[in-house]
Amino acid sequence: MTQIKKVKTTLGVTYLILVAFVVFAFFYWEIYKYFAPEFIRAHRPEIIAFKHAHFTFLLLSFFIFGIIWVFLLGFGTPLTITSGIIFGPIWGSIVAILSEAIGASCLYVFANIYFKETVFKYLNKRYKKLTKHFRENELSYFTFLRLIPGIPYQIMNLLPVLFNMRLENYFLATIIGTAPMTIIVVSISSGIAARFEGGERLSLAMIQQPRIYLPIIVLGIVVLLLNFAKKKFFKN
Repeated sequence: MTQIKKVKTTLGVTYLILVAFVVFAFFYWEIYKYFAPEFIRAHRPEIIAFKHAHFTFLLLSFFIFGIIWVFLLGFGTPLTITSGIIFGPIWGSIVAILSEAIGASCLYVFANIYFKETVFKYLNKRYKKLTKHFRENELSYFTFLRLIPGIPYQIMNLLPVLFNMRLENYFLATIIGTAPMTIIVVSISSGIAARFEGGERLSLAMIQQPRIYLPIIVLGIVVLLLNFAKKKFFKN
């Protein structure tokens, strides 16, 4: 029993070190600058050429990276935006949704084994009121939580640990719940990337393109409807 506890402690500490390293690397080496519009515009020919020559390799690499990124508590939005920029609306949506769902599910399993007490310590008091809804229908309620804005992405991925949610329901709810917003954000970023590929500079004029302003309008409508539903059906 002691040996098992030591292994669990070692794996838990290793995971925390990896998370700390990813955060450090992201900001220390300014990795975020490679996703900035200025960088994309400056290296547009090279990026386009590499994408067309190595599309499958790039897709699989990004898919694996996305799983690891989410598992290590990375933010979901940069992943979604980048997938739209690189792969377009269809493949970008597919790779973003699947990598996030698999990465989050891996994190959920790992947290249940190694960090359950920690999750309860920091989240139980604040989110205990959700127990009733999870007991009534964990699949539909977690799907709804995934849809609405408000709960930070990393906390959302760990929240079901409090309610011992079934893994298959967690995975399915993550796919269904993240799909609408992911598709919209991917469509917007893909539309902007297409304008960059045409040599256009970043400006407000881009918003006048249907490929960009239509997803933005849909995004606004979806957010309004979801917030209305949250207030009407999930008051407690």
